[in-house]
Amino acid sequence: MDIRRQLEGGIETLETAHARYALLEKALRGRRWQQKTLRRLDTLRVLVCQEPRIVEALARLHQRARSEEWPDTEPALGLARKVERLRSRLEALPRKHFNGPAYWKPHLVEGLAFIDQRLTQTIAAPVSEEEQVLHQGAVLPMFELPRLLLVLGVFAGIQFIGFSIISDGFLHGGFQSSGFPLRMVLIMMSMHMLGWYGLLNISHLLRLQAHRVFLGGKPLSWRPPRWSEPIGRHLFAVYIRHQLRLPVRMRWVEGHNQLVLRDDAEAERFAARVSQWPARKVWSIPVKLFAMLLCLPELLYLELHGRFSGRYWLTEKRLVWRPPWRAPIHIPLQAIRPGGVRRLSRRKVKVRLVDGRQFRLGPLDEEDADRLVTLLSQHCPEWG
Repeated sequence: MDIRRQLEGGIETLETAHARYALLEKALRGRRWQQKTLRRLDTLRVLVCQEPRIVEALARLHQRARSEEWPDTEPALGLARKVERLRSRLEALPRKHFNGPAYWKPHLVEGLAFIDQRLTQTIAAPVSEEEQVLHQGAVLPMFELPRLLLVLGVFAGIQFIGFSIISDGFLHGGFQSSGFPLRMVLIMMSMHMLGWYGLLNISHLLRLQAHRVFLGGKPLSWRPPRWSEPIGRHLFAVYIRHQLRLPVRMRWVEGHNQLVLRDDAEAERFAARVSQWPARKVWSIPVKLFAMLLCLPELLYLELHGRFSGRYWLTEKRLVWRPPWRAPIHIPLQAIRPGGVRRLSRRKVKVRLVDGRQFRLGPLDEEDADRLVTLLSQHCPEWG
């Protein structure tokens, strides 16, 4: 009780900060951390505002402990160490969540303010109050049962064929006598183990934003996460998963899609990885099949987890589409080519721009899709 009076409220400040740090860390470390942190924005902002008081309380406590030579078992020192450990762990989370470069090591207040800014930007409507919103809506969760059954069937078929080949070789006098090469056994066993490892490692996939990069004979084609088709012309090639969380944008240059990275360190790392890929002639058919097998668990995860494409707004001048937890995409209506608005299905809408880019919104509610197509057709440029 004497220590509490001597520190003049410092212990109470640290106790309150410890409870708030623990709540915030739990939200930031869990799955769907964006949604959970949004519910704790008031806690985050209070911690940012009270940062000077917390730092002062820690400094006064350590100064008093050194001057009075407190033992290590003093409860006040234990509380200070707990608060400092929480602060250290929270400092590392912004760089982890946003895949920041190695040189970006923000202090606690800077990191929390950065998280607050990014989350607030993603939930705020990207259209101004002065603009007249003609139509807006949300994209529904998508679960394609036929595709899921196809993925499960192909995966089960590969496993069945692999076990059949291996068991047949062992039952008929071994592989040497039957002429079956032993290296094929190792390949099939590796395919089996890696495939099931991917299925059992769904908890790891939940923390990834998987981007599919297709290496074709011509320029690199890129597919953003949760898009139905790649951006590019060459669709069949080797599947490579690359984790990419930094802000990216697409640029249309001389008729080719280019992936432009805004961070130099990430761009250098991506270029180094691309330069390590073997030439196209090295990728034989068995290697392509092996690579396709590695992507099946992730396809299964995407179907089970469901996919979202965010929200959209239509004004008199532009169509704004905001993917989940990413910067909004602004499409001027003048940039939509005449006749470029088309229904892919009852719930999906395709928009083509004059520079060749394509955007797909869906699945939408059927009434929302009808209204969106009607309004876009009315306000977009026409032929002639």
